[in-house]
Amino acid sequence: MRRSIAALFALTLIAGACAAPEMGTSPTTTIPSCPPPPTLTAGETFTAPPGACYTLGAHAIIVPANVTVNGGTWYDPNTYSGKQHKNTPRQKGRPAFLVAAPGVTLENLSIYGHNKGGAYLGRLAFNAGISLVGSLDTTLIDVSVHATFGDCLELAPRRDPKTEKITSPVRDLVSTDLTVGGCGRQGISPISVHGATFTNTTIGATAYDSVDIEADQASGEGAKDLTFDGAHWSGIFSIKAGGSAIGPITVENLTMGTPTGGEALYVKNLNGKPDAGLINFNDDHITCGESAYVACLEIGGPAAVDLSNTTIHVGYKGFDGREPLFHAGRGVALGFENVTASGDYKPGTLDGTAAVFGAVHP
Repeated sequence: MRRSIAALFALTLIAGACAAPEMGTSPTTTIPSCPPPPTLTAGETFTAPPGACYTLGAHAIIVPANVTVNGGTWYDPNTYSGKQHKNTPRQKGRPAFLVAAPGVTLENLSIYGHNKGGAYLGRLAFNAGISLVGSLDTTLIDVSVHATFGDCLELAPRRDPKTEKITSPVRDLVSTDLTVGGCGRQGISPISVHGATFTNTTIGATAYDSVDIEADQASGEGAKDLTFDGAHWSGIFSIKAGGSAIGPITVENLTMGTPTGGEALYVKNLNGKPDAGLINFNDDHITCGESAYVACLEIGGPAAVDLSNTTIHVGYKGFDGREPLFHAGRGVALGFENVTASGDYKPGTLDGTAAVFGAVHP
């Protein structure tokens, strides 16, 4: 099963000001008594006063070029599916923050949507917390996003409004100390990105995957030069894209908590072309649940995946099943170096031309 139970969140008011919602409970139906968001001007720095909160109206906050937004709790009560934005004609949605301009910095701020249970709702699936659309040089520092109807953080391409052809992926994103949870779709969706570094990333409960790289358009969607260094999540790292649009991808110092599904890594090559670069896991602690259908590492080829200095645990305490440690499809090159496994698992399986280099030690 590839769906997890979403967390619940609350929003409370303390002495007339916004307080951060607490994980584990539902938000109230009362809209906080916070003023509307400020009007942002290109090139400015907006610093919220200590304890300040803002309630968004019908429209997303469209951040102009070279703007820094520093601080504040930003509450989005919106339950409207929105109109198609001129830069995303294939997508209908209304995020809380929309960043399509270059040089934007969001720091020390919290965003809370109105998805009480954090569950998936199709008509609002594109209502992200933060949507980057073909942005350049975006910086996120100490940002938290919770209780959205769509992805907590979406990295989407800019498209020509007439032809829908992709004109620019998200480029040169730097994220430090990002925390997301209660996401109604994915935690982070790097749909189209060339160059992104995430440092110290925490992903809580999501309706679907923790990280989902899903290309629906053959040319221009996918993730290249993507790095996670220092991360904590429990869900699936999913890559569903043409191999030529994928890699290199590096995940280092990841700790996976209680597993939410049978697989931790899911790779599906949509066009059969070789990867643009290696998918590499290093110094990670990976956990999988139990499944009768998938392996802990479910990898379809062609793909090049390498794990080093990593521990893998499979299964739940007291569970009687035995799940394969990995499944490598045709054309997969899977490498293990200093990798250990524990739990209730059986050896991996290979199809056709798949090859495994190294071994997993108990």
